[in-house]
Amino acid sequence: AQDPTYALAHAALGEAFWQRYSETNERSWLAEARRSCRAALEHGAALASPHVTLAVILVGTGDYED
Repeated sequence: AQDPTYALAHAALGEAFWQRYSETNERSWLAEARRSCRAALEHGAALASPHVTLAVILVGTGDYED
């Protein structure tokens, strides 16, 4: 909340939301994970963490094309 452009925070939230989705299979957590990853990439495309988190989500959902 203090710095909405902090890419690593968005990536960490993406990981947390992905974990919650993995435990509950509730689609709303998946949407939040993807949203957080997109925000992380928007503010820190050169960082590895947002790319890794998004890759985990894409592979975990079978979205291999992306």
